[in-house]
Amino acid sequence: HQDEIDNLFWNRILQGVEKYLSARNHRLILGISNADEENRMQLPAVIKNSRLSGIIMIGIFDEAYYRLVHATGFPLVTIDSAASIWDHNLISDMILTCNESCVYSITEKIIGQGIRDIAFVGEHEICRSLRERWMGYRNAMKYYDIPINSAYDCLQQTRSHQLIGQILQKMDTMPRALICINDNMANEAIRVVQSRGLRVPEDVMVSGFDNFDHISSPFAELTSVNYNIVELGIQAARQLLYRIEAPSSPLCLIRLESHVIFRRSTELPV
Repeated sequence: HQDEIDNLFWNRILQGVEKYLSARNHRLILGISNADEENRMQLPAVIKNSRLSGIIMIGIFDEAYYRLVHATGFPLVTIDSAASIWDHNLISDMILTCNESCVYSITEKIIGQGIRDIAFVGEHEICRSLRERWMGYRNAMKYYDIPINSAYDCLQQTRSHQLIGQILQKMDTMPRALICINDNMANEAIRVVQSRGLRVPEDVMVSGFDNFDHISSPFAELTSVNYNIVELGIQAARQLLYRIEAPSSPLCLIRLESHVIFRRSTELPV
């Protein structure tokens, strides 16, 4: 997707795809779509005009666009998927991280320190991985019988870290903990928290996901979820070659090993 082509995170995934395919004498061709093409349900020219062996979809698309690509008949593997595509209605092989269980673990750890005023930060209906992260938060809150404050719904209405920063800046009362969809969002939240004269984690706890941007965090000790990003691409390429060899085999959902790295941003001082 054109919106992600300059994103270092997605480029790491592409490195994994290229590494695996080139070692097996396959050539990687990029087909970049933009929002206008997606809205008009138009495929990239490379799909329409080339003789491809298979397709790996990387980025965020609507379910209808995934189905459009699937309808080409090429073997297909996706890294992540639309929020509406679940295990029972897969249209292709899919590679994911352990989203729900990791965010559940983070939320549970925060609750275990006596914190109940916890908000989820970031739009979670745009893809399956983010929806699973929301579910991890929601299920932990439900299990421990903690109501989710509807006053924080505004924090779930954008994927832009800049807009999240503006929303947090205008809030009269800051949540006691912020469970963010990724490190980028968490870093912006920390900047706003500190700009308001509040301390992390003493006044506001913050967590991220991906363990990718935590080093650039203004706090530098950000709790996050770690997994091998390059391996996402490797697994997608490996599954695509298998799918090419065995087109009628059952579709697979593959989860990459993921671990919460608890750091000081979610740990009350003793």
